[in-house]
Amino acid sequence: MKTYRTLMITCLLLLASQFSFSQTYSSIVSDKEIYDFLNWQTKLITESEKKLYGKNRTVIVDILPWDSANFINMYKDIFPDREYYDLDDKYIFKTNKKLNEFFTQENKDYLFKQFTSITNAVWQKKFDSGKLVNKDNIYTPFYYYYSIPLFSKDRKYVIFQMHYYCGEQCGRGGYYIYRSAGNKQWMLVTEINTWVL
Repeated sequence: MKTYRTLMITCLLLLASQFSFSQTYSSIVSDKEIYDFLNWQTKLITESEKKLYGKNRTVIVDILPWDSANFINMYKDIFPDREYYDLDDKYIFKTNKKLNEFFTQENKDYLFKQFTSITNAVWQKKFDSGKLVNKDNIYTPFYYYYSIPLFSKDRKYVIFQMHYYCGEQCGRGGYYIYRSAGNKQWMLVTEINTWVL
């Protein structure tokens, strides 16, 4: 009986450690979902980048943070003291934005829940087609920052931030919404608050 109990405790501990590993970045969305999307995204233009630069994409280890300002228009009662006018580039849920086409109020609430459940500020493992580096140790002007992607409840849509730097006064970024095309494939449907240097 003692051996059976020890075996059960060992199995539970192994299961618990595996489960906690699979929730490194969010207490709601699994690491597998996050990496499946970002691995697909890093492969998206890797071939063209390889032709141009001769190497895979370089991704900065620091996760591009979401900001409560992204959700201010949805949750003004939660953030009553925030200055709305000077955060225009951070709003993603303005009343006139096209996000309402893709995200119902239930899904907006789910995105906010994911935002508040983010548990990590650095990527713990590299992407399939991207070299992961610390910004202090980078010797190339070509690198990317990624945020943790936020998914709709039914996983039909995902929104994430991406910034790309290609040298001094050279870069682009913004928020990107993709629709699931099945089989871990995605299709870009719109870009929000994009910028170019």
